[in-house]
Amino acid sequence: MTENFDLYRPFGPPIGKFKIPLKIVNKINKFVDETIKDKKKSSILDVGYGLAGQVSQELALPKEIVEGELVKLFSSFTTSYISQTLGVKIKNFKLIQCWVVRQFKNEYNPIHWHTGHVSGAGWLKIPDNFGQTAKNKKNNPNGKINFIHGSKQFLSNPRTEIKSNSW
Repeated sequence: MTENFDLYRPFGPPIGKFKIPLKIVNKINKFVDETIKDKKKSSILDVGYGLAGQVSQELALPKEIVEGELVKLFSSFTTSYISQTLGVKIKNFKLIQCWVVRQFKNEYNPIHWHTGHVSGAGWLKIPDNFGQTAKNKKNNPNGKINFIHGSKQFLSNPRTEIKSNSW
């Protein structure tokens, strides 16, 4: 399932990369598109109050969406990640939480930490103008995710920045 799995080691812990199959992306997007039409269901599934994002809506994915292909994909990725990183085959996989961030203009996710041993982020829908900035600056963080490890020091950058649509 994770034949397009890559490891990236800019520092400390490796960052794993894989492509989510379009079938799963479409299933999640369809669920979200239908859910946002139902204000009551959207409110029940909104977990934004407990998350770091400065966004209008973060929806928990229910069991019927997570179970099956999605949890198998994450389990397969995690097994490959741990195997390639440590040379160990994991015996158990437990998905603690899974949600979708619906992010719009002027919304953002600040630096934050996730629980669990392995954490991830993915992109399901990206607008064509994603990452543009009004100012012509050399360092444009728009449309990028930052991974941070360690501290800033001579010859050691603790941050690696990846443009979401370049992966």
